[in-house]
Amino acid sequence: HSIAVSDDGSLWVGLFGPGGIYHLAPNGEQFEQVLKGGTVESILAVGNRVYAGVRSKGLMVYDRQSAKWLATDFDNYNLGSVWQIVEDKLGRIWVATSDRGLAILDPVKMSLDFIDKQAGLASNDVRAIVTTPGNHLWLGTATGIASLKFNNNR
Repeated sequence: HSIAVSDDGSLWVGLFGPGGIYHLAPNGEQFEQVLKGGTVESILAVGNRVYAGVRSKGLMVYDRQSAKWLATDFDNYNLGSVWQIVEDKLGRIWVATSDRGLAILDPVKMSLDFIDKQAGLASNDVRAIVTTPGNHLWLGTATGIASLKFNNNR
């Protein structure tokens, strides 16, 4: 259902239904299940972390060094489903959610900021994100597309 490759060549595969996430090391011969259950809509591997968007469960973060899922307070944000996770050229992580619009993840503080309907989006159900080289985001929402221009700070 979703797939990512980390910078060391590891493969991360998210499955539909109760499948969860499987990991294949660069020289591995067998997949290892690292998350049981859940439809994984999006995976992003950045450095030592793997970010997973899980339908109806929100955003999850896996630490590759400790081989453990990190405890976060993301459940308190009521994200709904996370449809897509992307990183822009400045290292910012953008998260498309079904209930809270577009989230911007600070990977150091492990906190989220939001751009939502109240801030001008047509819908809080953001389904797709595309970044462009010119500091521009295109968003596919449940009711149309949106365009955001951002600066180097945010």
